[in-house]
Amino acid sequence: METDTEAKGERIIAEELQRLGWRESDLVTRRKNDPGKMAIAVRLRRETPLSTKDIAGRVHLCPRVLAEGFGK
Repeated sequence: METDTEAKGERIIAEELQRLGWRESDLVTRRKNDPGKMAIAVRLRRETPLSTKDIAGRVHLCPRVLAEGFGK
């Protein structure tokens, strides 16, 4: 069963994919440091308590690049 946090994260991802004109599969095929993927991650981090590791896994970002982008 999906938690409220996970559901909110999925809703944000769906909104951002639509805004970018992407499909779910684009998260896998685009580069791990894609600016659009980073924008999704930043919004997820700002609006949910999801961990950096969870966000990186979900949007297929390099965890190191994501951590650097979050200033850690």
